[in-house]
Amino acid sequence: MNSVVFRVDSSLEIGTGHLYRCLNLARSFSSSNLKIVFVCRNHNGNLIDLIKNEFQVLTLAEKKLKKVRIILICIG
Repeated sequence: MNSVVFRVDSSLEIGTGHLYRCLNLARSFSSSNLKIVFVCRNHNGNLIDLIKNEFQVLTLAEKKLKKVRIILICIG
């Protein structure tokens, strides 16, 4: 099975807009027989539980790094 992996974070500090855009993309892929996986950091105020209602989530340990937002989509 092919997979689509979204690397996205949300928190009280960085917000949730990017996450909601990724959720909408994931929903559009979900009808294509693709495995959808989100990879997120466990920041304060995250929405990991919301994502888990629909998709698999892999949680990374929280690190204090520069703010970086990355989308990684792998198909194939």
